[in-house]
Order: sequence, then C-alpha cells, then structure tokens
Amino acid sequence: CDTTKSGSFCQEGCTCTNRCNWTQCLDDDFQFVVDLINDLDNYICVDSSHIYASGISNGGMMTWSLGMDDRTAPLLAGLGPMIGQGSYDWYRGKAVDRDLPVIGFYGNFDTVVPPGDYSELFVEDQEDGGWYWLTAHRLHTIWAGDHECPLGAEGLAPANIYDPYDTFSNMTCLTHCDDSIPYSVDCRSDEGHEIQTSYYHAMFEFFELHLVENLKAHHSTIKDQTIAFQ
Repeated sequence: CDTTKSGSFCQEGCTCTNRCNWTQCLDDDFQFVVDLINDLDNYICVDSSHIYASGISNGGMMTWSLGMDDRTAPLLAGLGPMIGQGSYDWYRGKAVDRDLPVIGFYGNFDTVVPPGDYSELFVEDQEDGGWYWLTAHRLHTIWAGDHECPLGAEGLAPANIYDPYDTFSNMTCLTHCDDSIPYSVDCRSDEGHEIQTSYYHAMFEFFELHLVENLKAHHSTIKDQTIAFQ
C-alpha cells in the first residue's frame, strides 16, 4: 500500500476489503449496497431492473466504483457520478456484460477533485495535495470503449455533443458515442466543487431516454417471438 499518498490510500494488490479506492478499509461498502438492494423488496415496491446510482464528490467516486465491481454492477441500470472520479489505480471499465450507461457532471474550476483536461490521464487535487485521480475524460473514454463507441484520437475531446432537447444552457456535454442515445457522457460546467439542480434534470432525462429505448427493444423482442410462435 502506498501510504505516502494519503492516510487511507490503497493500491492494486493491497489486502483491503473494499480496496480503499475512495474512502477507507474498514467496511465492505460494495457488499452493503448489494445487501441493501436485495432487501428493498421487503419494504417497498421497486422494479429491480431500473435501479440507478448517483453520488456527489466521494459519492461520485463510489458511483463509478459501483459500476466497476462485479457484485454491484449487475444490479444497476445506469450511473450518474457528480464531481468525483476514481483514484488513479482504479483503471477499469464496467463489470457487467451488458449496457451500463453513465452520465457524469464536473466543474471546470474544481480544485478538490479536478476533472482534468482531455490530454491528461491522471490529475492531482489542488487543495491538500497527494490525492491522484483518473481524469473524467479517461473514465468516460474507457466506458465508451466498453460499449463499442468509436473513440477519437488520444488527447482530444469527444467529437459529439449531447443535448437531446437543446436545453443545456449552463453545461457542455460531450460523448464519443455517435448513437442518438449515447452510453457515456462527460458534462462540464464553469463551477467549482459544487453541483447544480440542472445536473439532476439532465441525469434523470438521460436515464429516462435509456429506459424508453430498452422498453422499445423489449417490446420488439416480444413481438418477434409472438410472430415466430404463430
């Protein structure tokens, strides 16, 4: 473990329950999420195929991590991290063999968890120092590649703008994916380490677009099966 980076930093190969990728070694947060989701049916009516994860700052890091862990990723339909990326040893893609769309939100002037620019692989925080993060662009590029989206040249911003209803007045959202409903979207605004209500509107809109698309595909499959049966 590289304890010189911070008191709770843990690299690949360390024997920590949750690998210290964003917080500490004492508890298995991923298993907690698994247990929580599996227990929901005992208390509320929930469609287990439409569970999404989102979080802010440390919660944004955890959100990315939930999609990278093979215990939690199969339980989720989408991710919405905000002002948080994974630490620099957490270099991996989605841990499930199906689509897992992500839309992330970051502040261009964030000095706590800087998103970095499009040419960087890692970025260090500009406050306390010693914390190293993967850049938002790197994470979204990994995710886009996992969904077989065409990736542009290394070090360049994604080529496609995502703004399905032409309503994003305070942020710019880019994606490598050329699908009408992309699988990995990197949104930036001229903010610091803070969030805006518009992030939530854009996130739920993104999830809803994928939900509708999935329902269309499901109904089409049922129709095809019915025709084949007849």
